[in-house]
Amino acid sequence: MAPKFSFNLPYTLTFENKPGYLLAKVSGEADSLEIPRQFWKEITAEVDKRKPMSLLVWEDFQTMVSTQELFTLVSELCEYKQFQGLRVAFVDEHFEQLNRNKLGEMIATNRGFTCWVCARLEEAEQWLQNS
Repeated sequence: MAPKFSFNLPYTLTFENKPGYLLAKVSGEADSLEIPRQFWKEITAEVDKRKPMSLLVWEDFQTMVSTQELFTLVSELCEYKQFQGLRVAFVDEHFEQLNRNKLGEMIATNRGFTCWVCARLEEAEQWLQNS
């Protein structure tokens, strides 16, 4: 009999279908490059499965990846075909991380993706529904 392993992820990720978009909520204690790589793989799989027109990612981590790690992560995400043609809004619960998240937006939009980083959930929902 094969042993059973329990793997506790360092984050919580939930999905919810909303009118016109898929909401992905992710939260955890600390952030490192491997953590967002993992949850973005899960988000990508869910997008591939559900095929939404738009995606809203709502993140709540106390810390954030470095600027170099952010560049690496967004560059990797831009390679996923699931995000081509998908409108993506991103909200971070920690306002002090907004400027670095805006850098991620700039990297993605410069590569032809439609995304917007904003400070409030309501703004993100409105952007997704009005465009």
